[in-house]
Amino acid sequence: MKRSLVAVLMVSLLVIGSFAVAADTAGTDHNWTGFYVGLNAGAAINDSSYTFRPQPPPGDTGSGDFNNACFTAGAQGGYNYQINKQFVIGVEADFNYKGEDQSSHINSPFTSTITQKVDFFGTFRPRVGFLPTSKLLVYVTGGLAYGDVRSNTNILYTVPILDNYIGSKSSMQVGWVAGGGIEYALSPNWSIKAEYLEVDLGSQSCTSSDGSNCGCTYITDVKTLEGIARLGVNYKF
Repeated sequence: MKRSLVAVLMVSLLVIGSFAVAADTAGTDHNWTGFYVGLNAGAAINDSSYTFRPQPPPGDTGSGDFNNACFTAGAQGGYNYQINKQFVIGVEADFNYKGEDQSSHINSPFTSTITQKVDFFGTFRPRVGFLPTSKLLVYVTGGLAYGDVRSNTNILYTVPILDNYIGSKSSMQVGWVAGGGIEYALSPNWSIKAEYLEVDLGSQSCTSSDGSNCGCTYITDVKTLEGIARLGVNYKF
């Protein structure tokens, strides 16, 4: 799933780039300097993983991953500064909605369901770009990422006795983002772009209890990693 969506984005980059080179043979030079705002939409490809372990040991352990993709959309804004006719530097912030639950299951020798949800995420990152033509910007970017991450654990034993460990955790996670993209100026004010970002929101630990007084719990560590493939449009003031 992740490879196919990234391939679609790469095709989009090539199409935009080819169109830009063909269209930029004539006309006035574009000036990238200025503030801008815009909208984006695309796919969030979940590459997260988890492990759970008893506390205290010994006991059963387990691990798995999430590999679904879902729709994401949001807005961005920033500032570009053009250096001569070859380079652009700037800074961009964005905020995106992503509201789908994703679950992973293990069925032996117990039944476990680990659920993860990222309600929203955002980034704040510098951009550094090169101008193959005056209207075509190819850039790399990276910086700070944050997001609201929720996880739930449900571990059920039916033998030798019925025992059910349940827990949940919700927190604002902070991590890093890195990626790149391509942007083409349609006019002095409007541009379109395609980009891919890797968003790493670190690990979140969830404690699950069976409600008894034995002191036995399970600790679930969820590592949140998302691949964001998206298209966008910007308006420069």
